Amino acid sequence: MPDWTAAPRQDRGQRPEPARGPAPPMIILSYAYSGAAAVQQALAEGADLACTMGTGILPLCEVAAASWARVEGRPEGSMSQLAVSSVRALVSAQLTVLLAVAGGRRRWCELATSPPSAAEVFLRVFPAARVVCVHRACAGVISAALQAHPFGLASSVARYAFDFPGNSVAAIAGYWVSATERLLAFEAANPQASSRLRYEDVMTGSGQELAGTRLGLKLEHAAGHQPPRIPGLAEPGGEAPGGHGQQLRYPPIAPTMIPAELRTRIDQLQAELGYRQDGGRGADSLSDPEESAAPR
Repeated sequence: MPDWTAAPRQDRGQRPEPARGPAPPMIILSYAYSGAAAVQQALAEGADLACTMGTGILPLCEVAAASWARVEGRPEGSMSQLAVSSVRALVSAQLTVLLAVAGGRRRWCELATSPPSAAEVFLRVFPAARVVCVHRACAGVISAALQAHPFGLASSVARYAFDFPGNSVAAIAGYWVSATERLLAFEAANPQASSRLRYEDVMTGSGQELAGTRLGLKLEHAAGHQPPRIPGLAEPGGEAPGGHGQQLRYPPIAPTMIPAELRTRIDQLQAELGYRQDGGRGADSLSDPEESAAPR
């Protein structure tokens, strides 16, 4: 069975040998309405990625690890070498099939909105894997969620409606804060295995190439390639973004729709992610998040 646990080695001073066998897996980890599917699509164009979503492999790893811990009487969250080997063998067989179905591509790339804890377990099983954490500005998530569910929230966002009755905007903002905090915590706990991408960077022309370079992907695009158009995202005139050098603009959100304490936390998180606030005017930053000059 292919070895999924390590990247190819080379001696000092030698040129890299042609890649043999599968490359370490890549996980795109994000949350609902983040545009992560478009990021995956953009990164996959011209790269040797076998892209999937919703396979359930990450949750399977987490459940299997928990089961082994109970069987072996180990503390929750710990894995013996036997458990790691067992789960790796199970998942490696699935990955081999996925790559074969994808026409022999070398690197599996899964889009997952599972809890970051599932990605933590996956990294124990496949320590050479790379996790790409995809973030999106709060206003973009709100816009996409409202467009997808104009008559009421659903899925992972719905439970936040209980905290903000009759206010879908605040409920989505609350979801964004919670999801972003979890993703940032994962990054902090796994700095060597994770990379951060912002949706806005990848969707604006040259940012796509920059993101691919950062992740070690060789992207070969045809001349005139444009980023994919994504529902729920617009510029001031209502047109979808495209082309190089443009910044994304989201429909404005009335500051009064989001409680002050929640607005403050949103601004703090967006600052940590490198979004430039509109003159530091708090809630106004939700109406037009801009990209900073030097994102991480």
